[in-house]
Amino acid sequence: MSQCRRAKKYELRTIAKNYARLWSYGEEIRRSNPRPTVKICVDSMLDGELLCAVGRDANNEIFPIDWVVVFVENKENWKWFIETLSEDLQCWNDGHGLVLISNQHKGLIEAVKEVFPTTEHMQCARHIYAIFRKRFSGSKFENMFWKASKATTESQFNVVMKEIGKLNLEAVVHLMDKDPKTWHWQVISCGGMKFEERKMDEVFTVNVEKKECSCRLWQLNGYGCVHSVATVAYLNITPDGPYVDPICMPGRPTIKRRIDASERMGKHTVSKAGKKVSCSICKEKGHNKANCSKGVGTSKQNGTKK
Repeated sequence: MSQCRRAKKYELRTIAKNYARLWSYGEEIRRSNPRPTVKICVDSMLDGELLCAVGRDANNEIFPIDWVVVFVENKENWKWFIETLSEDLQCWNDGHGLVLISNQHKGLIEAVKEVFPTTEHMQCARHIYAIFRKRFSGSKFENMFWKASKATTESQFNVVMKEIGKLNLEAVVHLMDKDPKTWHWQVISCGGMKFEERKMDEVFTVNVEKKECSCRLWQLNGYGCVHSVATVAYLNITPDGPYVDPICMPGRPTIKRRIDASERMGKHTVSKAGKKVSCSICKEKGHNKANCSKGVGTSKQNGTKK
């Protein structure tokens, strides 16, 4: 038996042992987790695809909610997975108030429409860019893409798209086909004047009333961060006035350091009191050139004064 055949046989035995442990693993999940859902159906040992759903906890850390290994990633398997997820999360309102962020798999998009018809289904900008860069590579396209994805208003987005169009019109068509509204900063109301800003794997909390953001830039700089700007634009409120700190004065910032009153002193000049001055014309002491008798008088010779 060749070395390759022996290695293959060994791997198959290892895989068989691991599959045999699935039921024990499922029992351990039921024992160590409150109200878990464990479903195991193994017909054969084949290569599979891992489908998973993750969320964020109170510390803004990622934690797994549901995961499953299926034979193929298609609409049927995604729909079954999302239905199971809906049962675990007890979403009996068609997903109202729920926000999902995913890649662009067509089966997943269609499954979400059927199971969670009222859910806001956003797209991951990193997945969009990974596909975008295959056709439009280079630092210019990369910078323009992220500038467009971070635009908080439609007018800002249109300006960036015009810049991309100058590089390549096909790039604009490609991005517009990806439904840009699903990969800008997403503003979600949390009740009152509190809002949540979401984009890809970033989540920030904005309190408009207190002028606070969990990124802390609004508290530090006084004129707001991109998350607060997106929230104010969402509310259709003018960003100036009560939402800009009064200490942020218009104009260019000063360069010189402001001198304290205790540091202010007069000019460092040397007093001439008691010192005899000398005339620069006659070289005699007691007067200067303004009072020198030898310097008085004019001459119109050759058009000059003396």
